[in-house]
Amino acid sequence: MFGGGWSSQGMITSLRNNKKLLRRKNMFKNSDSFLNLRSEYFKRTEGRILSTSASKEVLEKIRKDFIKKQKINIAITVSAILITISIFGLIFYCIAKNEKKIKQNNFHISNQKKEKNYLRFIDEGDIWFKKRHWYNAIYKYKEAQVLYPKDFEINYRLIQAYSYRCKYDLKDCYEAKSLLEKLLKEFPEKNELHKFKNILDIEFSSSLKNK
Repeated sequence: MFGGGWSSQGMITSLRNNKKLLRRKNMFKNSDSFLNLRSEYFKRTEGRILSTSASKEVLEKIRKDFIKKQKINIAITVSAILITISIFGLIFYCIAKNEKKIKQNNFHISNQKKEKNYLRFIDEGDIWFKKRHWYNAIYKYKEAQVLYPKDFEINYRLIQAYSYRCKYDLKDCYEAKSLLEKLLKEFPEKNELHKFKNILDIEFSSSLKNK
C-alpha cells in the first residue's frame, strides 16, 4: 500500500516535470522562429530597416545621394575618356613628329644630292667651255638648268655658251637670242647680260648682210 502510494506520487511528479520541459522547449522554439524571421527580413532588406512611410527630408537625402553618386560616376567616366584621348593624341603626335622628321631628313638628303649633281654638271660644262666645245658645254649646262631653272648662275653660263657657239660656229643663234630676251626680263638688273646682246646683234646683222 505504501509502495503504491509512493509510485503514484512519483508518476504525478514526473508528469509535471515533463510538462515544464515541454513548455521550455516551446518557448525556445518560439524564440528561435522569431529570430529566424527577423534575420530573414534583415537579409531581404539588405541591412536596412524599412519604414512604412519616409519623411521628405529622408527622401530628399536619398535623392541627393543618388545624384551625387551619378555625378561621381560621370566624372570618372569623363576623366577616363579624356585620359584615353590624351594618350592616343600623344601617340599620334609622336608618330606625326617622327614622320615629319623622316621627311625633313629625306628632303635634306634629296637636296644635298640635287646640289651635288648641279655642281657636277656645272663643272663638266665649264671643262667643255674652256676647250671651246660649245655644244657639249651647252648640253651639261642644260642638265644643271633642269635642277635649278631660276638660278642666274647657270642661265648666265648657258647664254654665254649659246652666244659663243653662235659667234664662232654660227649655230644656235635663235636659241641664244630667245634665251637672252627671257633672261633680260627675269634679271633686268644684271648688266653683264647686255654684252651678249651686242654679240648676238652683230651676228644677226652679219648673217642678214650675207644673205
